[in-house]
Amino acid sequence: ALAFEADAVDVPRSAIDARVTLGAFDLVQAAPYVPPTVAVLPAGGRLTLELQLKTARSAEGPLRVVVGGTVGLAELAVARRGVDEPLLRVPRLIVAIREATPLEGAVALAAVDVDGLDLRAVRDREGQIDLLALARPPDGAPAPAAATPPAAAVPPAPAAPPDTAPPATPLKIVIERLALMRGRVALRDEGVSPVTTLALTDIGATLTNVTWPNTAPFGLDVSLGLPTAGRVTTKGTATLSPLSADLTTSLRGGSIEPYHAYIPFRGRLAGRFNGDSRSQIATDAAGRLTVKSKGRSWIEALEV
Repeated sequence: ALAFEADAVDVPRSAIDARVTLGAFDLVQAAPYVPPTVAVLPAGGRLTLELQLKTARSAEGPLRVVVGGTVGLAELAVARRGVDEPLLRVPRLIVAIREATPLEGAVALAAVDVDGLDLRAVRDREGQIDLLALARPPDGAPAPAAATPPAAAVPPAPAAPPDTAPPATPLKIVIERLALMRGRVALRDEGVSPVTTLALTDIGATLTNVTWPNTAPFGLDVSLGLPTAGRVTTKGTATLSPLSADLTTSLRGGSIEPYHAYIPFRGRLAGRFNGDSRSQIATDAAGRLTVKSKGRSWIEALEV
């Protein structure tokens, strides 16, 4: 159900104060419109919108459009083309828009909450990971055009008049909080013997005060469960441009058992692995990456 309701319309000022709602739109209906160059399709999900739309034009100023409200996704599923089993499920995703002014290129989001994300990947016997394969050009993509011989010399065309169109407005995005709750990422590795599944569970991540373009530090707090046993937490700040980060990481109770297939000798190890570290990452003006880390690690109940 799509609804548009305007409480006040002022035609001379192009002013509208309206509400736009969309209830439980089935995303599978959009699958036929996904370009064939996109390797994934929606396999499930319901989209909801609850937006407040306001427009106004001053006497001499441009039209201003302001949008606020929420966008929601429920039971989202994404699958590769021709594959029934989804590679990504998200039971709940909510985007809270504090204020968006699309004609001015500015978006301020109060929160982006992702609950229950479940991502699955497979590494086949040839060592190819299906998620990475999605980034490759699709089969049958047109080959680059061959170079054409230079054309015969022709008189230069008259100079075109200068472009009077206003420059494009750069997009600016502010996200006050981006939170991932109860996430899970699993990799099934068929390239080792025995076949091994490594799963990160109960993933929680919170980013605060994220901006794009990102020139100011944003807060980072990540926690996740390791395969079989153990937990890692990371806290700190980071900047994307230029890349820099100051992170404190802690590992408690990690188990080596899930990684036996990757150990290149016949001995088997057991024990609980722990560690604390602080890492600093930075890039200089030439783009060179520098990583510094210090800390300590220890093993409890080691067995060989």
